[in-house]
Parts: sequence; C-alpha cells; structure tokens
Amino acid sequence: MDINERFYSFTIYGFKCSQILTGSRGEGFRFEKSDVDLMVFLKDLRVIWDCNKFCNTTEHLVFDNSASQPGYGLLQLLPTQKAESEIDLFVMIKGKSYLSGAALKAAMCSGSPRFRIHGPCASLSNGIIEADVAVCILSDDWPPLASPFVGRCNKKAWPKPDLIHDIVKSGCHVVPIGSKSGDNEDVEWRISFSVAERKLVNDLTYCQFLLYGLLKLFLDEVINNCYEEDKLLCSYHIKTAVFWTLHNNHLPECCPRNLLNYFWVCLKLLLEWVDEGNCPNFFIPENNMFRNKIYGPAQQKLSQKLNKLFEDGPLCVLECPSINIYLSSILTNDMPISRTYTDPILLELLSEVEGINMPFTLLGKLANWLEPLTIIEDNIDSNVSEIGALVIRRLTINVLENIAFILLSLISGNNRSFYVVDKIACQSLKLSVKFGNVSDVLFSAMYYYRTSRFKKALSTLDLAKFLLTKPCLMDSGIDRCAEKITGQSLFEVAGRNSTSFLKLYNTVIYMNELVKEQEHSLAFPCSALRIPPYVLLLMLEFLCQRYFDEKKAQAALNKLFVVVHCDEGIYIDEDLEDISWQILGICQELSGNLRGALYAYRKSLAFDQTWNKISSASEERIHYVENLLQKNNATIS
Repeated sequence: MDINERFYSFTIYGFKCSQILTGSRGEGFRFEKSDVDLMVFLKDLRVIWDCNKFCNTTEHLVFDNSASQPGYGLLQLLPTQKAESEIDLFVMIKGKSYLSGAALKAAMCSGSPRFRIHGPCASLSNGIIEADVAVCILSDDWPPLASPFVGRCNKKAWPKPDLIHDIVKSGCHVVPIGSKSGDNEDVEWRISFSVAERKLVNDLTYCQFLLYGLLKLFLDEVINNCYEEDKLLCSYHIKTAVFWTLHNNHLPECCPRNLLNYFWVCLKLLLEWVDEGNCPNFFIPENNMFRNKIYGPAQQKLSQKLNKLFEDGPLCVLECPSINIYLSSILTNDMPISRTYTDPILLELLSEVEGINMPFTLLGKLANWLEPLTIIEDNIDSNVSEIGALVIRRLTINVLENIAFILLSLISGNNRSFYVVDKIACQSLKLSVKFGNVSDVLFSAMYYYRTSRFKKALSTLDLAKFLLTKPCLMDSGIDRCAEKITGQSLFEVAGRNSTSFLKLYNTVIYMNELVKEQEHSLAFPCSALRIPPYVLLLMLEFLCQRYFDEKKAQAALNKLFVVVHCDEGIYIDEDLEDISWQILGICQELSGNLRGALYAYRKSLAFDQTWNKISSASEERIHYVENLLQKNNATIS
C-alpha cells in the first residue's frame, strides 16, 4: 500500500463513506501534472447481481443491465427495502425505484461552489490542488458480464492464475455515469474495475511499469498536446492498451533492450483502435470505450495525428520532452569510453565482426579492406589513447560499411552468389549501425536502394530522417564522447566533424547516380566524395519514391531544393555546397527539369572544390544538359 494513502470515515447525505487514493498516484506514479484521484465508497450499500442474494443486514441494490449497453446498468432498490438517505436520490421508472447517479453527483457538488461534475466524478479545484472524487458502490461478487475474463486469462501467460483468483475474489464497484447512447443516461451506473486494475498494475515488472509510464507521458506531452476539445484519448485508454499488449504478447520478455518495441506495439494498437472506432474494455470487451466519443471528423483528425507519429517509427517517443534528454544519449550511441583500447564496446564490436562467416574465395579480394581489422586485432592489448580508441572504432565501422558494397561488385550474377554476399553485407551494415552514429544508417539505405529493395530503403530513411532532423542528435555519439574526454570535439581534433558528412570512397560503387562524380574525383590523390547526410537522405528518398509515388518523389525533391537553396549551415557545411548543388542537379535532371538541373550544375561549379574535386564532372553534366536543351528547342521549332 502507498505510504501516502489515507482512509477516512465520514458521512455524505446519510451514507457512511470511506475513501482511497486511486489514479496515477495510487498506482505509484508521481508526475508533476498528476491530479489527485479519490474513490469514495458508500459503505452501507452493496450491489448484487442476483436478487436471491438479498439480506437484511445491508442495503442492497440490484444491477439491472437488461436495457443498457455492455458494462452499464441501473441500480434498483428492492421493493422490500426503504432508502435511509437524508435526501431523495431515487427516481421511479416504470414503477420501480432506482438510485440516480446524476442526482448523487449533483448533491455532492452542491456542498461547495468549487465542485463541478466531471464524468463519474465530482471535481474540486481550489487553485492549489485538483482532485477528482468518484462516488462508488461495492459489489462483493464478480459481475456475470465479466465471467469470460477468467476463462480467457487462463489460456494466456498474463495475468497468472493466482492473480486472477485474487481479482475475482475482490469483486468490483459501480460508478455514477451512464452510456450516452442509452435512454437513462442520468440514472445509469458503470461497472468499475479500479481495484482489479490496481492489482494488475502492481503485478507489472519494473520494465513493464516503465512502459506504462512512458506511454502516459507520451499521451500527455505529445498526443494530447492540443486544444482541450481535441483531447479524446485518456490515460485509461493507455492502461487498457498496455493490458491487452501484455495479455496477447508474442514478444520476448519486456526488458530495457526491447522497451521501445513494446512501446511501438502499444502505439500501433491504439492506432488500430482509433481507426476502427473500437477500444475494448479489458474485462468486458463488448464495452467499446470509444462509443459516442471518438467518431466522425474528430476520429479522422486523431487518426491522422497518430498515423503521422506512427510514420516516424518507435523513435517518435523523442517527441516527448520529458524523455528526450534521456533517450537521445542512447540513440546517438553516447557510451562511456574506458581509458584503454580494451574497452567493452570495442571488444563486443570485434567479437561480432569475427562472427561474420566470410567465404574463403572472397578473402583475397577483400584483403586491402580487411587489413585494418587485422591490425586492430594484433594491437588489442596495447594501451591506446582515448582519441585513438575512438578513431579505431570509427575505422572498423568504415571497413564494415565498405565491405558490403565491395561484395556486390564481386558476385557473378547468379542468385546463390547474391544470397551469400547479401547475407554478409547485411550483417556488416547491421554492425555499423549498432556501433556507429546517426549518419551510418544511410549506408544501409544506400545498400537497399542499390539492391532494389526500395521499401526497405524508405523505411530506413524514415529512421535516419527522424534522427538527423533532431538538434540533439546531429552530433554523433563518438564526437560527444571525444568532447567529454578532451574538452573539444573531433572537429577540432581531426579537422572535421564526422557527422557533418558521409565519406564515399571513389574506388567503391555505392550508387550508380554518383559514379560520374567518383570517376572524375578519382584523378586526384586521396580523393573521396564527402556528402552532407541530409542531402544524401533526400536524394535517396527522391530516387526510391519514383518507384511508388510521383507526388512523394516530388515532395522529397522540393525539400532538397529548399535545403540546398536556403540552408544556413544547419545541414550543409560551406565546403560541401558544391556536391549539394550537384546532387540537386542530378535529381532535377532525372525528374525532367533540365533548366533547373543546368542552374544547379553551374552553381556547383562556382563553389570551392576543396574536398570533392568534381568540377570536371559538373562541366560534363552541363555540356550534356545544354545539348539536350538545344535538341528540345530544335524539335519545338
């Protein structure tokens, strides 16, 4: 029991009462914005489901759901009883006496101008605290409507049988709120499983509890970051989604490693419910908790909002300000670096590299690229400086990324050769993403594009786009580690920031669209293409979308146009404006905008060629486009 929980005994209009702390605080959360939720029990009243269980020691009310929606019903006072309350809260319907929930709430609120009716509660706000007080009546028995819950749970791994038995033994409550689609909304009561839900929450593991809290924060700070009238989802819907996810779970045990996977599944479930307009109560699935609440234009608006978040993938959780600062350090691979090279992260990386089963026939052809890994392995016990350890780690990742593309140029063309090479390449890229930084995700996207897996490439680009457009994620974990150790970034140490560009070696083919630039740059010693990550991302998005949706392809091209024309050093370093304009020109040429492409190529030629050495490639492309325009003009004339 929560140490802050208090029980009190008092009287409301003749009913003896006690109260208990519920809601987020009762479940163990201490959010800054959490209201105080209280349940007030009318102690001398009991709800029964069968009039044969009537006894004279307690005032009984029979739950009549014969004309109500699932989960709702009327509380009938038996003819042999007489209400002992000081105020008449009973109404007559077809000659029978029923306790009116609306009358009881109105009576409670009449005691103070600071009370107002809010759903099943009387809400109090005095400028210091906000509290929701829900009047309820206990039923010692489990409701017949929820009896299938027991059989359903016995077939699942969660909740456990002993917990199910404890829940059923504790009975339930009813609270004064009616179904909006019923004829007796003001008189109806709803079955409440607050005690059962609290038992389920208390049974959650530490990580499952974190999942629940994460979703509550996400609801409050992201989904419900809107006008009051647009706040259609509530924390109860979140709790229901968590219960159903754990109940129908096919994922491994919830742990820190897969917490975001569980978050994603819960969010997907919420989206499905909103699209269908049906949120099934965990205990009585026939009770659709979206009925008469989420429908029509409001439902469409909420669906669009959730779909937009869903498109960002599991990392949409970073939209939540309260957790952004914590998750961003993980997503940027901001891991502590030990004082010597024998750092556990590097050891794990090398161990996984050794696990790649490289065919003997390919080893000789990859000798030049595998040699750095051999050198690293030979010096594993040496005492390397902190910056040295970072550089070695970066070098290993670069090797893995380039191996994937080199292997593609070595296959003979048959399916079996591709299958063997593709498996190794995907392993290498997976490791580079795991141990690298945000920009390394783009190498995977390039590989999927090169191998015509455009949907997979677009999915990878969605992840990269989300990360690259977050200010807190623009620097790599490696750079941030270096800054912690030396007081300066790798930009200052090595002359460049490793996430300000991607380095494409001119001896390796990454994309056919950039081969011309690589060939011209190859004439210069130690040359390579250095491309801003966001520019390459938009180029890949444009190229992939051309196979699916011309409108989305044009939208990606428009974004690229704006970034190249208007960027003020956010995404494009001033030394890389040449390749950025060149890429814009390539995309415009492919889209058929020859005049736009010609302008972009000329702009590229006008910039300093310090790094990329692509001036001759720009000249060749300019000459080619000018010839095309002349031919087009001649045809028209």
